[in-house]
Amino acid sequence: MKLTNLVVGPIQTNCYIVEDAGETIVIDPGDDADKILEVLEGRPVKEIVLTHCHFDHVSALSALEEATGAPAAMSAVDAPHVDGQSVDGGHDIARGHGAPHIDRLLHEGDEVTVGERTFSVIETPGHTPGSICLYCALEGVLFAGDTLFAHGGYGRTDFRGLTVDFEGGSFHDIVASMRDKLSGLPDDTIVFSGHGPRSTMRYEKHVNEYLHAN
Repeated sequence: MKLTNLVVGPIQTNCYIVEDAGETIVIDPGDDADKILEVLEGRPVKEIVLTHCHFDHVSALSALEEATGAPAAMSAVDAPHVDGQSVDGGHDIARGHGAPHIDRLLHEGDEVTVGERTFSVIETPGHTPGSICLYCALEGVLFAGDTLFAHGGYGRTDFRGLTVDFEGGSFHDIVASMRDKLSGLPDDTIVFSGHGPRSTMRYEKHVNEYLHAN
């Protein structure tokens, strides 16, 4: 598996391009569509996957959909706040293109495949009600979105109104997601977050007080 990490947009979002066995997926195209397309070099994209609905993770989606024809997938909970929407809390997420479209609604236990690698969808509400993580046991890799950050961090839960009629996050829920959904992952799992550097579950379990199962 080949992984390319691009830092995009004004909030320095990590966009990931994952390749395996001739297939490619893009995770969280938050901005700078031209930069992402340059790295893709015309290769077909099997799917574009969004970890949640905030503008800094979806603002290049419309451009990528138009340029590649790839379908998009995200949580069924967050999808209504992106599908067919051009504005997110005053931010233009269409960027001169048509409104983005979500083709596949993801739920707990669904799979995202690229080549011979399979990522399981883990529902991790908190940062947004529909936040998800993607975990590949074979590679020992977790794409954590904004649920979990390096050095004991986690996504803010006090955003309100970032999307029209969207209530935002829940501190109670994000703590439960870390404790109940992520703390059981193997220590050697590499964590790729939506912002900032990579980490490992071993390190995060030492520094994040919420990564402790009941």
